[in-house]
Amino acid sequence: MKKDSRTKKVSKKIPGIKKQREFELYALFLALPREEREEIFGYHTDQGFCKQHKVSSWTLVEWKSNPELWAIRDKHFSVFKKYTADIISAIRNNVLRKGDAQGGKLFLQFVENWSEKQKVEETRRILVLDDDDDELDESF
Repeated sequence: MKKDSRTKKVSKKIPGIKKQREFELYALFLALPREEREEIFGYHTDQGFCKQHKVSSWTLVEWKSNPELWAIRDKHFSVFKKYTADIISAIRNNVLRKGDAQGGKLFLQFVENWSEKQKVEETRRILVLDDDDDELDESF
């Protein structure tokens, strides 16, 4: 694994985790895109992580069920905020050049805080029994 400031520090002791440093490194590993995993760690797969850090694939499965792993991973996402403006610009350019509808929705969600709306209509069918002639009367 290559030296990187993100791979040094272990923040807090997490109950039930024997390999604290590896646990936190795995959270970072999960936060990174494939190219950056390869650049920082020298591998990009769970199998590579297991081999390098001498943990079993079952250990990774157990770690993935621990909410602390995902909380630590989410903290690492902040490094990607620097790309937000460029990504929004690229989406906008793609929408304008190609008329990309999905990109247009993404752009509106980012810039205008827009969300898709759905209209739900409910219909009910009521059956009424007439006491006089024991026939069913259907009302809608």
